Amino acid sequence: MIGRFQQFVARLRAIFQKRTLDADFECELAHHFDALVEENIGKGMTQPEARRQANITLGGREQVRELHREARGVAWLEDTWRDSAHCIRSLHRAPAFTVAVLTTLILCIGPNTAISTALYALVLKHPPFAEPDKLVNVFNEYTKVGGSTTRQQSSPGQYLDFKANANLFDGFAIMEHSGFTIGEDAGPERLNGLDVSADLFSVLGVKPLLGRFPTAEEQTSGKDHVVVLTQRYWHTKYRDDLTVIGKAALINDEPWTIIGVAPACLELLDGYAQVLHPMVLPDYAIKPEARYYQGKSALIGRLKPGVTLSGGLAQLSTIEQRYFEQQAPPSLRSGLEKSGHRILLSPTLEELSAKVKKPLWFLQAGSLFVLLIGIVNVTNLLLARANARRPELAIRHALGASRGALRRLFLLETALLMGTAMAGGSVLAWGILKLFNRYLPQVMPSAAPVSLDLSVLGFILMSLVTAASITAVFVFGLLWRTGLDQVQTRTGSANRTVRRVGNLLVVAQVGTALVLLATAGLLIRSYAKVLEVDIGFDASRVLEARTVLPKTYSDSAKVRDARHRIVAAVKEIPGVDSAACVAHFAVAESGTPTVFTLRNLPLETEKNHPLVNFEGVSPGYFATMGIRLIEGHDFTEADEVNFGESVIVDEAFQKRYFPGKSALGEEIVLNSKAPTDDKKWGRIIGVVKRANITGLEQRDGLPIIYIGFWGQGGGLTVVARSDRPTSDLLAEIRAKFRTIDPSLTFYHSGSLQSALEDMLIYRRGIMLLLAMFAGLALLLAGVGLYGVLAYDVSQRTREIGIRGAIGATSRQIVGLVLRQGLLDVGIGLLLGSLGIVATSRFVKAQLFDVKPIDPITHASVLILLGVAALLACWLPARKAAKVNPAIALRAE
Repeated sequence: MIGRFQQFVARLRAIFQKRTLDADFECELAHHFDALVEENIGKGMTQPEARRQANITLGGREQVRELHREARGVAWLEDTWRDSAHCIRSLHRAPAFTVAVLTTLILCIGPNTAISTALYALVLKHPPFAEPDKLVNVFNEYTKVGGSTTRQQSSPGQYLDFKANANLFDGFAIMEHSGFTIGEDAGPERLNGLDVSADLFSVLGVKPLLGRFPTAEEQTSGKDHVVVLTQRYWHTKYRDDLTVIGKAALINDEPWTIIGVAPACLELLDGYAQVLHPMVLPDYAIKPEARYYQGKSALIGRLKPGVTLSGGLAQLSTIEQRYFEQQAPPSLRSGLEKSGHRILLSPTLEELSAKVKKPLWFLQAGSLFVLLIGIVNVTNLLLARANARRPELAIRHALGASRGALRRLFLLETALLMGTAMAGGSVLAWGILKLFNRYLPQVMPSAAPVSLDLSVLGFILMSLVTAASITAVFVFGLLWRTGLDQVQTRTGSANRTVRRVGNLLVVAQVGTALVLLATAGLLIRSYAKVLEVDIGFDASRVLEARTVLPKTYSDSAKVRDARHRIVAAVKEIPGVDSAACVAHFAVAESGTPTVFTLRNLPLETEKNHPLVNFEGVSPGYFATMGIRLIEGHDFTEADEVNFGESVIVDEAFQKRYFPGKSALGEEIVLNSKAPTDDKKWGRIIGVVKRANITGLEQRDGLPIIYIGFWGQGGGLTVVARSDRPTSDLLAEIRAKFRTIDPSLTFYHSGSLQSALEDMLIYRRGIMLLLAMFAGLALLLAGVGLYGVLAYDVSQRTREIGIRGAIGATSRQIVGLVLRQGLLDVGIGLLLGSLGIVATSRFVKAQLFDVKPIDPITHASVLILLGVAALLACWLPARKAAKVNPAIALRAE
């Protein structure tokens, strides 16, 4: 075995020492030749005869040299090198073919590589948690709330109950979004954080990047003033300072100690989080009657080895049922029955990538369609080129070239094209990912920037090598089967089998392009429908800025006073027409749902809890937002004192619950059951136009109830209407905040128009990418059809010349070529239409106000593809009509 390896290495080395070895061999050959000549002269031969006999003995010098080269080197490697050089020269002599193939492949490989990389990084690649497939998220699902299924997070009470009694799990952890204000010399800064239980890190199976994680003892009040930084915040704020552990930070006006830095994988749980803090469970939140109080905590469990998702769900459902029967108060039990409550388990891996999983798979399918069209196009080009080279191949075969040698030529030429295209496609993919990363934080903030992955590149490269090999073998096998024993002239009729295969490939191209064009057309129409939605308010001149009131504002009077001063200060800024404040964000992708009860209207609560979104606003909010008051009146300062005493509803609420009449004066309470005290009922004082503050696509969402801004602390958002530039106005609002109270933070600021546009990034991105794929598919299908027909015309020059010579008119010749092309197009359109029907259910989830089978869209793309195909057929047909019969026949 060692001897064979050494022999192989010696032969490989001989390739790179060719000149030296050739010179040594020539000297040795000359020495043997001279010795044979002297020996023959000694036998009495003349000089010429002695040299002739020496040559005969040696067997011919050239043959000996070839045998020596084969014996000392790796023959197949030398042959491959020689054939590669020939292929490069051959491709250089056919620049149109080479450029067409490379351009097609690069435009197909680039997007495919980029999307495959993003899909792998964001969906398929497991995060660095210990056995991530065992992690599950626990949710509360309400199947009868608001007329549909509603999913909500868990609560501290459920966390403690499951942790103590669910023995099919290795552990549970709980976390909740929170906000912190960190004191800075330049002013306070608002941090996004996570309150986490100490067992989160053991459940996930992660270790700190620096320092340590919180302990269970630090989950108690007074001992919880410790904080862990996320890696991203540590990098941006502290510049990767290794001495940060043990330092103090002024958070929420109190000194906290930095005890650790969390690894980047924890940011997958919440991409906005900057710090992690031990969660202190309040006594009131873990009482049996408060089981679902503060149900906004993410609960993560780890299944034990061998336990299935269904097995874990069955145990948690049993525990929940036991609580329901033994501990839940009667009022809560009744509410749970009416709402259709149940436990839901979802794999954590799916939750982490839920927002981008379907769109990426959707785009991956689109890019694969384009790649399929590109490969078909390239196969057609290779087939046409190979058929045009039949004379050359036939001569090579007649001169002794074996089938393997000819096949190697095809494989090498295809491999050279694929390799070059892969390099160009990788560069294009790199550029696409750079653009992709610019918008990724707005769609999936927890994701790290996506970069080209060697494993993905390797997989794509192997796939392309396989595709190239299959294509080359297919093309060569087709030519070999049709015969290479006759040298055909270039103007002879094209081989019928080759033509049929080319026509079939065109049919596949047209059908695939139609599916892509129809899907892109549906998305474009959906986007247009979204833009046509009346949002119900004027966002063009409105901006928002959020702040958080410090803990020093401890009572309602102080909170109201601070809010009034903030609004009054903003109104004093030159150029501000009006200002108000709102409890939550001015526009957000999700609202704040709650149940309610109407005093004078039975709502069949035995079957279904009605549900609405509610929002706390200050007087002047509707005028600032441009929300039209239909009837009644706006809030006054007196309406802010008592929570829920005065209520304004939108027209969607009035139409749903009071059709054909006014809702003014009706009594309402934001609770699932009627209060016993008449004073606790609220009264509807106004009706406003429907405002889609949860996004343009939520126009059919829950109705909205507005209440007077109650006297509670925490965050508030100031909205202001002005014609001034947003950046200038925000700078002045920040300065006003500082003059009112230097401890006020300033964050989440910008124009409402930008916020609404950001909500459409997801839809707009999918639409643009798929439209790009569809345009590329249309171009490739047209080029492919044109190439096949143009090649066919060039191969049928003699036939067309004869037809012209015996009386065929130009119109008849044009009709002949058009019929052939349009027949392939017609079959492709028919198959593509069937493909549209088959894929409609996969497209439905991405549409808005458009049906998957939309006659307008489908008719439009049929016309578009038909016109492109007609143009692609017309150009070769016109060329065929211009063939001069005399010149065509003379060429034979």
